Amino acid sequence: YDVNIFCLNQMPPADPGYGPGDDSEIEGTPDTDEANFIYETYPDGTLQVTGYRGSSARVVIPQRIGGIKVAAVGIPTQFTVEENNGWQGVKEITLPSSLEYIGYGAFAGETSLRRVVFPEDSQVWMVGDRAFEGCTNLNEITLPDSVWMLGEDIFTGTAFYNNSRNWENGALYNGNHLISVQAGFSGVCTVREGTISLADNCFLGCTGLMGANLPQGLVYLGDNSFQGTGIQQIAIPKSVTYLGIEAFADCPNLVLVRVENPDAEYYDDSCFRNSPNVSLS
Repeated sequence: YDVNIFCLNQMPPADPGYGPGDDSEIEGTPDTDEANFIYETYPDGTLQVTGYRGSSARVVIPQRIGGIKVAAVGIPTQFTVEENNGWQGVKEITLPSSLEYIGYGAFAGETSLRRVVFPEDSQVWMVGDRAFEGCTNLNEITLPDSVWMLGEDIFTGTAFYNNSRNWENGALYNGNHLISVQAGFSGVCTVREGTISLADNCFLGCTGLMGANLPQGLVYLGDNSFQGTGIQQIAIPKSVTYLGIEAFADCPNLVLVRVENPDAEYYDDSCFRNSPNVSLS
């Protein structure tokens, strides 16, 4: 494809009750005391940190607690996202290099949170659904290149998401990851070079989307990433190793998908569900 991008609505669906985020200086000494972190132990001998019980506004999650590796951050097993408030009052969180994934709703609704820092040697490969949803003051976060799997609604309701300056022709990127495209998007989307992953639901419901140019180096096409769009044809780069659940479901105009990597993994056979006209090459 070589056509222009047209966007009917380039602004994020901001809630007028959300401000742009507090950008004042965060004061205080970062708390590194492992005794102040709440956690659960996994059967594989690693830990999931679920909250903080100290009093500092700035925390540094340790790589190990009691000598055991911190591999995840998430909500307690017995809690729902709505019930969790394990980081109340914390404004800045520095994550450990031992961390491998950020779980479903891990920091959702933490309205005091303003900044999340990943280490340069980050090992995080997955950020789960709703991980930072509703963090209304979160405006400083850059996902590292180690991440390749991204869930849905990761940043919905954050200051980062609601800041129109972070949207580029109707698309929201964070680091080298495409998070979301506005439902009013129309035409062909050229995903920018260097993009590693398309988050779950990335183009969901973009009925005006006719096609997408995907860059080499892209690894992950998220669940429902193109579901319900008007896409007609697409080439999946050789670098893509994973196509998610219902990635191209409910696309009645889709007639051709060229998959350059024959070894690309499909989560299941739902990838092209209810897209009756599609052929693969």
